[in-house]
Amino acid sequence: MFTDIVDYTALMAADEARGLAARERHRGVLQPIARRYGGEVVDENGDELVLSFPSAVDAVNCALAVQAVISREADLALRIGIHMGDVLFEDGRVYGDSVNLASRVRPFAEPGGVCISDEIEHAIHSHPNLEVVSRGTPDLKNVDRPIELYSVRGEAGPPSPRALPGAPRVVVAALAFGAVLAALGGWWIGSSRPPERGLIPGFAAPAIAVLPFDNLSDNSDHDLFAAGLVEDLTARLASWREFPVIARNSVFEVAARNEGAPLDVAAVGEELGARYVVEGSVRRDGDTLRVVVQLIDALSGSHVWAQTYDQKYESLLKVQDDISRSIASALVPRLAQFEGTQARHRDPESLDAWSNAQRGWWHFYRETREDNAMARAFFERAIEQEPIWTQPYAGVALTHYKDRAHLWTPFPDLSLDALILSAERAVALDPLDAAAHHALGHAYSMSGKTDRMIAAFARGTELNPSDAMANNCLGAHLGLIGEVDRAVEHLHRARALSPQDPRMVTFLFNLATAYFAVERYEDALEWAEKSLSQQPGADAYQIAVASLVPLGRIDEAQAALQELLRLRPDLSPAAIQQFYTVAEPGLAARLIKGLELAGWEPRETDGGASTPEGIGRPHRKRRQRNLRM
Repeated sequence: MFTDIVDYTALMAADEARGLAARERHRGVLQPIARRYGGEVVDENGDELVLSFPSAVDAVNCALAVQAVISREADLALRIGIHMGDVLFEDGRVYGDSVNLASRVRPFAEPGGVCISDEIEHAIHSHPNLEVVSRGTPDLKNVDRPIELYSVRGEAGPPSPRALPGAPRVVVAALAFGAVLAALGGWWIGSSRPPERGLIPGFAAPAIAVLPFDNLSDNSDHDLFAAGLVEDLTARLASWREFPVIARNSVFEVAARNEGAPLDVAAVGEELGARYVVEGSVRRDGDTLRVVVQLIDALSGSHVWAQTYDQKYESLLKVQDDISRSIASALVPRLAQFEGTQARHRDPESLDAWSNAQRGWWHFYRETREDNAMARAFFERAIEQEPIWTQPYAGVALTHYKDRAHLWTPFPDLSLDALILSAERAVALDPLDAAAHHALGHAYSMSGKTDRMIAAFARGTELNPSDAMANNCLGAHLGLIGEVDRAVEHLHRARALSPQDPRMVTFLFNLATAYFAVERYEDALEWAEKSLSQQPGADAYQIAVASLVPLGRIDEAQAALQELLRLRPDLSPAAIQQFYTVAEPGLAARLIKGLELAGWEPRETDGGASTPEGIGRPHRKRRQRNLRM
């Protein structure tokens, strides 16, 4: 299958950045959609890409799937040509007369269309989803026999069994040159991977089962409370859409068969198909209700996480709601962190899509240029393995966001294009995924669409009110545009939802920034210092220095400035302005002025700010207000 971008040469001549962006867009999604049909990239040349497929039917269905998605792109169109025959693979490239003939078929495809040779037509003519129309026998350069060509239309069918991973590989010269754009992904994965322990067919992430909680009190009423708590917790964990959660009825059925005997976690996990199990107990002591919960790796039997929750004995329904929310919001980030740590110690070549994504997140939160590049590589590998899973698309989007926000890329406009494309793809694939809307919010923030930015972040909190990071991102951006009351509400909610969150330093910094935005310097300093007590960071030091100066505490400001410059010797006004462009007018200017009054003598560089998760910045210009330092 040979494809190319229509008018690519003219596009490059008119706007090189757009041309490069178009090429990058198609490369980023070519392999996932081709892999679904057993395709493999074997060569490339500029905007052209060459793929082989295990069958003619899979090549044609792949081409139709690609064109169906590309047709929704206003500024991108493809031609696709397909031929079949023997080829030679050598040094990673493909050769032979069949390759040359396939390259001659492609120019006869209409923009947005698929053209095939007569040999492909013979192979697919019995498939009812495909409609072929003869194009005659045109003269093909350097081809000495008549070849009838056909246009193909129809809806793409599913991959054939031989296209699935692990199936016997039949080498067929079904070759494709060109650009392919797809919008595939989502929380649900159409995976053909053989089931592994704790992995449910159709899902990339390991499964969780919430076992019935033990009632350790004498009061039988607490049996109902314990059952209701498990039901609520099961529903809340499912709403995160990161891990498949075994249905409550299945879990209770297995537990009922073992009633009266201690549950064997490993055996229960195996029977339910769960990698992790949650177990707990309920006990009343006076007017306090205590719930103890544990997360256990069912494979090894080891404890991953445990927590005790004490609540005053008031309305059982309210206590049940509060505790289930607290458990879910603490458990999911801890489990993701555990999975990321486990993946980091494994051979990268052995990682599945889920493990690659978790390793990507581990690098993403290390906040360095190098780690950001590593994170994107792991996310892209996850996409190759599971092309219809939302999470890695959101991850790719956020790495491009960081590249542009930190000034880590020489092509900021390309980073913005890639950010928007990946975020929109994530939302299109799973509109109910809070993480996808989180990524889209950052895309809108970088492109200056403030209203849409807030709406996207707010949608994330609506979809999953228990998601601490969703609340953090909404609060951070509300703070930057001066809505401090709403910002503080969501930021404190994030802290309450996940009080032991490994990203707590970010929540605290965003509170400091929200108060600095409205010139409440004492409050800003208080939260900046709390952030620094958790982890010294250049961004929190900036807020601390610029808050100490208007409070008249110059000596302390100068000492904090030295720590800031030790962490960020390349800090520049341009980096600060880029970081805070989305903020209320004057925030960046007041920050720079405060640093200068503390003794900073800046030098203009392209060094980027060490941005915490949750801050974005668009292009648009804003009116600056007078400094009140």
